[in-house]
Amino acid sequence: MGNSFYGHRMYKLTFLSLCFCLVAVSCQKKGVQLEFQYHPGKKIRYHVVSEINTRTSTNDVINRHNVKLDAVALYTIDSVLANGDAKLVLSYDKISYLNTQNTDKTEEILAYLKTHPLQMTLSPFGEIVSASGFENIPERYLADFNILTLLFKAHPIFPRQPVEIGRKWDRQQEYPIENGLIKGNMLVYKRFFIQDTGSKNGFPSARIVSEINMKFSLPDDARFELQQEGKERLGLFGTGSIIFDREQREVESTHASLFGKMIVSMTHPISGTPIKTRIEMAQNIAITRIQ
Repeated sequence: MGNSFYGHRMYKLTFLSLCFCLVAVSCQKKGVQLEFQYHPGKKIRYHVVSEINTRTSTNDVINRHNVKLDAVALYTIDSVLANGDAKLVLSYDKISYLNTQNTDKTEEILAYLKTHPLQMTLSPFGEIVSASGFENIPERYLADFNILTLLFKAHPIFPRQPVEIGRKWDRQQEYPIENGLIKGNMLVYKRFFIQDTGSKNGFPSARIVSEINMKFSLPDDARFELQQEGKERLGLFGTGSIIFDREQREVESTHASLFGKMIVSMTHPISGTPIKTRIEMAQNIAITRIQ
């Protein structure tokens, strides 16, 4: 009798385990739906940290400088359009900034950002449809404070259908760049895949890994040219990781690290002498939701 009961219990456990495995495999094949959900009036706070370390060398002169942005950003969903796109207003609760090369206008820029919210339109799949509010920031400081470029590097873009764990998807976006010397476009290529799903801080989540490839698209100009160094690829390259809250359907945290090497070849505006500057740049970005 005892052995019969034990055998029956083991059969039930084995059967349940098999059912669980079949359901898990079925879900994995069906895929995971990744999509943002926007609610008008909702406010989300994120801690945003970006740090860039740059080393430049021209002839025998070597310079190093550091740029760090540390802020608490408030995203307010202003409205949701009929197609599901959301109009967001971005403001700063707190913001600190360090640029070891340019310090003269720091306070002026910080005061501007604190009193001039930025506007953005995002699709349910994470595409940045439009952005405005950066127009009055001087061009020489725009790259340091442009949270749009941080989102291009670190923000996820989802497929429009469920995706299986481990299956990769690609996305490409483009945005203009201008700093007084160059005017062109930055092409951003991203490749994503879901590493796993589970629970993070008590909510169901998806852990997503990204590969980032950023290349310059510039018009031909005899006075200015970007060149690769030896066999190094020209552009910025890196990886990222994203924790997506599948319950609230919003990003819980995202991190990205990028590195690039290039040679800037210029012609001196007066003497006409060619000048070559070697640039190495490394950037770390961390954006974390504040509960």
